[in-house]
Amino acid sequence: MRVDAPVRYTVDVSRAPQQLLGVTMTLSDVPKDLAGGVLDVHLPVWRPGLYVLVEQAGTVRDVTARAGDGAAIRVEKVEKATWRLHLGEGWALRGGEVTVGYTVLAASLENRTRHADSSHVFMSPSTVMMYAPGWRERPVEVSITAPEAFVREGWRVATGLPSEATASGWVVRAKDYDRLVDSPIEVGLHDVRTFEVGGVPHDLVVWTGLKPEGRTTAGVLGELEKYRGMPGVLSKIVEAQRRIFVGEEEEKGGLPYERYVFLVHAYPAGRGGTEHWNSTVMQTSPEAFLTDRYDNFLSLVAHEMFHTWNVKRFRPSGLTPYDYQRENYTELLWLVEGTTTYYEGVTLSRAGLMKHEAVFERIAGEIDREKTAPGGRVQSAAAASFDAWISGSKLGADQINSTVSIYGKGMLVSFYLDMWIRERNEASDGLDGVMRELMKLAGGGSGYSTADVKRIVAGVSGSSAAEVDEFFARAVEGTGLLDPTVALSVMGLEVADAEKEEGTLGLTTSEASGVVTVSAVIAGGPGSKAGLLPGDLVVAVDGVRVRTDAEKMVTKRKGERVRVSYFRNDTLREVEVEVGSKPVGKVKVKSVKEPSEKQLRLREKWIGKGSSGGKDAKAEDSAGR
Repeated sequence: MRVDAPVRYTVDVSRAPQQLLGVTMTLSDVPKDLAGGVLDVHLPVWRPGLYVLVEQAGTVRDVTARAGDGAAIRVEKVEKATWRLHLGEGWALRGGEVTVGYTVLAASLENRTRHADSSHVFMSPSTVMMYAPGWRERPVEVSITAPEAFVREGWRVATGLPSEATASGWVVRAKDYDRLVDSPIEVGLHDVRTFEVGGVPHDLVVWTGLKPEGRTTAGVLGELEKYRGMPGVLSKIVEAQRRIFVGEEEEKGGLPYERYVFLVHAYPAGRGGTEHWNSTVMQTSPEAFLTDRYDNFLSLVAHEMFHTWNVKRFRPSGLTPYDYQRENYTELLWLVEGTTTYYEGVTLSRAGLMKHEAVFERIAGEIDREKTAPGGRVQSAAAASFDAWISGSKLGADQINSTVSIYGKGMLVSFYLDMWIRERNEASDGLDGVMRELMKLAGGGSGYSTADVKRIVAGVSGSSAAEVDEFFARAVEGTGLLDPTVALSVMGLEVADAEKEEGTLGLTTSEASGVVTVSAVIAGGPGSKAGLLPGDLVVAVDGVRVRTDAEKMVTKRKGERVRVSYFRNDTLREVEVEVGSKPVGKVKVKSVKEPSEKQLRLREKWIGKGSSGGKDAKAEDSAGR
């Protein structure tokens, strides 16, 4: 049996302080009779876990190529992320090997793509390493070379891939390009703690960007352990999610990996995370470990860990296999991201890390959002999933009027679906059962469709296909306001709307240096009817200066007509606005006074016993995350 030679990469990190990486890719067994005598190589235009075209090819420079005998190969850029290698007429005689070299600017940390400085190099490989389609399934070997001074300083490698130290740095191996790009690589100054869940090793890796002569990464990790019980709480989260996929009665198995890495970037303004095959990258501020924001961090952990199954092991057909050079469309991102968001609170409550009331508060927040944001009357959860790739162009003034979040709306739909199943089949495990069946169906990488999800829901709930179709038409594909009453009643819960109302202009404003700018206008609201637009600078209401928020000027003037003075295109204007009304406070979800024994039994099966302490672990927008 023929064994294909691996695709070999080298990454020179010697210029990390200047945020530059030197990269080479070597392809072996290049055919002598290649069509047209050309070979195209690409850099992906997006990275797994982020449904946005990040256009990272713009950071690539100095692309060159040579044959195995050292002869230069002409390189032509033919698309934004495609370079064509003209092998030339003599290639049939030389054949064999091609090496492509280039430089990458690694200066983007917040979207978890590539970043380098004097303390580390972080690489999401899809943003650093090119590929040739015909070699995508070959084994991969990445040699990372570093100056001896870096090694003496304490640099090392952390990744979910097999790795080892070498005389000049480290080598990392992957079974193919797809596994490589789904395995971030962290090289530099970081601290590591290893723990086990079910006999499977897990690494907690923390990078802070601080050098040994300053505050050490070990100090930050010490704070984690001292104040928050890390990595013990990680074990609880992993175990709670393992039981979702194997069932409560199973004591062993269910972890779909042989090793897992939690990679934490703790730096000022850090937020969000990205899931990967057997690892995750999570970003937060160091202060989060010492404040209530730690609850946000645990929520992020639960989100990214759940993705280990939901999207890393089973994913929609539209995402299987990945096409790295274009958008990958699916109407099921509400399940990929929204269901995962829903299980944040469910996981933390079952793990004893969150109170039941905090889970209810999360649900109430999404009920309130759906009720007050007009976008839900325009876009369905399915449509938001399909349009995720262009939502970046909508993340402006009109977002609230035209879009819904695959995270938030998907979370609410997932809650309703969970309750819908449990109400019809008390013996079932609700949405847990759907997750397990999806794992059985598509855990091998085949992909699943909406029809598959509907069929599984019908089986788990004991419902007819027509009943499932009706639920999906209303909750997933529809744009009507969903009534939470029935879903909440399954668990002995009820919704309490705000009892009072106050005046509103139907505007969202922001303040900077004393200038108040309209950032959004609610469609059909008072400001919209009066012709106010995003970007207008509001200066006064009835002649009184607006210093922070124009809405605060009219809270007690519901039904009155007021004069709003504003600048547009540097011209002072004035318009009369009839003040509308909006609820004071947010919707609340709470337990009924006397829930039945059945409701309490179902509630405990749903979210466990909860915790007696701790606060709400509100979700950071992982947008993806």
